[in-house]
Amino acid sequence: MFLVKRSFVKTLSTSLANFSSKTNKFDPRSPELSQLLQPWDRGQTKAKKKTFLKFFDQGLRPTDLLKILQTPIDLRASKLKSWWQKKLLDRNLEIQEYDGLRNASLGSDISIGHALLPLGVGLLYKGKPWMKAEVGSWNIPEVPDTREDDWILEAVDFSGTPICYEGLLNFKNLSSVHTIKAQNCPHLDDWCIDILCSEVLTLEQLDVSGCKNISPKGLIPLTRLPNLQRIDLTDCPAFETHDGVLMCILLQEFNPNLKIDGVVYPEIPDMQSSVTKA
Repeated sequence: MFLVKRSFVKTLSTSLANFSSKTNKFDPRSPELSQLLQPWDRGQTKAKKKTFLKFFDQGLRPTDLLKILQTPIDLRASKLKSWWQKKLLDRNLEIQEYDGLRNASLGSDISIGHALLPLGVGLLYKGKPWMKAEVGSWNIPEVPDTREDDWILEAVDFSGTPICYEGLLNFKNLSSVHTIKAQNCPHLDDWCIDILCSEVLTLEQLDVSGCKNISPKGLIPLTRLPNLQRIDLTDCPAFETHDGVLMCILLQEFNPNLKIDGVVYPEIPDMQSSVTKA
């Protein structure tokens, strides 16, 4: 009979426990699963303690910091305005940033409310009135902090908000959204249209009037939407050109039931009258 050291037995038992937790995807002892079973806390991902020195830590490389120190300070009104606009954009990106833990805990329909309502985005849930807050207002409509199956998102209104590609990453596997209104959105571009057409396959109505950054190529992803019935391109400069009109014609050839507003098609001469005059 031989003796076994206690340390060896302890190490072996620990290794077996770790192995079982790795092979078992739904181990009840895992912190990931315990987090999903608890109500989501709005501040849990932003709870990093900030000190005064944190203000100077912007994640810059030494060469970037040296360049900033060597650049003369410019206090012209135009420079201050551009600096402030960049700060506002960074803040907006931080607010609407996709949170995977929040999405897994609450589901996409409710997670979108937490991410986009502070930006002034309007949301319509099934059986409930429109929910919308003014931009910069502290009076933000409340959405649940736990997963609830009866909160089903049906329509979204981005009009006049600083919605960006990062905010649209919150749209994951939505199965009931039929209307999206995005009038005069300064940051809405072709990439935004692409992600909407990838995640909102039930879309029927799309209004992007006044969006200046959408090009004719940005309409190509609309071919993924079998139920699309109407799109509004009013006051979109790219669709006042020959290429834009041609893209709309091709899109309607692909989807004959699609109605496109805001595009002026060229008049086709009457061939019969031309032959009669000749």
